[in-house]
Amino acid sequence: PSGVTLTLEQSSGETCAEESMQSSVWVAAVVLCELMQRPCAAFPTGVGHWRGKRVLELGAGCGACGILAARCGASSVQLTDLAPLLPL
Repeated sequence: PSGVTLTLEQSSGETCAEESMQSSVWVAAVVLCELMQRPCAAFPTGVGHWRGKRVLELGAGCGACGILAARCGASSVQLTDLAPLLPL
């Protein structure tokens, strides 16, 4: 595929500040998702670069980049974050 569409719902009804970290789609995640699909020095084949790869996303937040990697064909994707933020 030349590009992957990823749709995430963002909630604004959190009960505490910690909850906003994993329920927000951060601008950095949007930018990285765009770069992950574009051929460049880091990802020479764009979307195809992720096919069959094992991906570890550190500080995943809502997991947008890891979810995108899975949609692009990564064979294994692990998402991590701070313990209090893991149960979405």
